[in-house]
Amino acid sequence: MLPTVYWVRGFDRGGLAVVTRPDPAFGLPQQMQALREAGVDVLVSMLQGEEAIRLGLAWEANVAEQVGLAFHNLPTDDFGVPASIETAGALIAAMVSEIEAGRTVGVHCYAGRGRSPLFASAVLVQLGAEPEAAIDAVSEARGRRIPETDAQRQWVVDFAAWCRRDQA
Repeated sequence: MLPTVYWVRGFDRGGLAVVTRPDPAFGLPQQMQALREAGVDVLVSMLQGEEAIRLGLAWEANVAEQVGLAFHNLPTDDFGVPASIETAGALIAAMVSEIEAGRTVGVHCYAGRGRSPLFASAVLVQLGAEPEAAIDAVSEARGRRIPETDAQRQWVVDFAAWCRRDQA
């Protein structure tokens, strides 16, 4: 079973997607190559270290690099939000730069319903979308209302306020 890529619409250049997490049971190199072939250039994982180990993804960064995927990790508790808005903001800004340079960013967590949609929504906010419009766009791509928790939804709103404050 290959990873599913849920593309967010509206990009003339570059792109953004929530992707299902690679499943080592189907061969991690093959899973990563499938993401690459689907058009993903940069992969962001929201998994915590112990979670990645438990899921057989401890070597995800190495395998991603082997198939030509740039890899980043923003460890975030399941059903949670990033521990530091500044750290998350720096990675989100870097992903915006990747998109603006014409590359595509895919982001995954465990189930693709909470943490990765939160991140994708925040990327859209950084690109200028209002929080609710960003959440709606990622919900449409994902085919379900996201993110999973009220705290995650509020984090997107708080991130937008942080971006505005940072730009003032």
